[in-house]
Amino acid sequence: MIMTLGNKIQEIRKNNNLTQEEFAQKFYVTRQTVSNWENNKNYPDMSSLKMISDTYGISFDELLKKDEQYIQSVDSIKKKMSSLKKALIILTVLPLILIISFLFVLHNAFQPTPDGKRINSDTDIKMLMNLPNATPSRAITYTIANTEKDFSKKIEKYKREVLGRVEGDIPHIILNDSAYLTLHFQDLQYIDISPNEIRSVSCELVDVTSIDQNVVTHSLEHSYEAGNISIKLKPEMFPANDSGEVWYKMVITTEYGYKGKVYTGITAVIVLDK
Repeated sequence: MIMTLGNKIQEIRKNNNLTQEEFAQKFYVTRQTVSNWENNKNYPDMSSLKMISDTYGISFDELLKKDEQYIQSVDSIKKKMSSLKKALIILTVLPLILIISFLFVLHNAFQPTPDGKRINSDTDIKMLMNLPNATPSRAITYTIANTEKDFSKKIEKYKREVLGRVEGDIPHIILNDSAYLTLHFQDLQYIDISPNEIRSVSCELVDVTSIDQNVVTHSLEHSYEAGNISIKLKPEMFPANDSGEVWYKMVITTEYGYKGKVYTGITAVIVLDK
């Protein structure tokens, strides 16, 4: 017969001529607890096992040896504790990761577009914009070939993206009688090129001060010489608001031909009166 832990506790008690009540008092438990131990209904905790081991000079190994049910019970508790520990770690770490991720996204969302990402091209040439007293890299530009897949969707996407991430992310131009901007073109080796034809130059204007944010489209008068498109901004295109202020988002779209292909360039400026 295999001796269980309960059998061994009962044997220890009887060998020492103790009743269940006396044994219980010795180890600070109830008589019913001792009865449950001896009938293998439950097991002593580690503190009680240590007291029994120390009191009667019986090792843990001898007490627990061959009691498969007890070993399985301990293994089950360990597995549950392990699962609980993993769950606690996940519940602790996951919110922390989410908070850090949110702060990272928030931080990047409110950072200006880096200079290295301001001149963009899906094809083998690119459009740049020059403003008086401003470097070309400050303007955000996109260039796309008109044969590109999902061309119309990309055009609308790029019209949003040339406005940058934050206020002040795109260059400003002050509206006056001599306000102008220049578009020019390069290949991917930074060599200036001259389109064969300029098909259209247009813009979409939004009055930043208006609640409605209506979009007004204009064809832009321009001149073209030696690969440069010069656009003169006419004050009448930018009516002042009720407070006499001019503050417009201006998204410029240029369609042109070069070596048998048609391309579209998109860029943007903010137009102010002061």
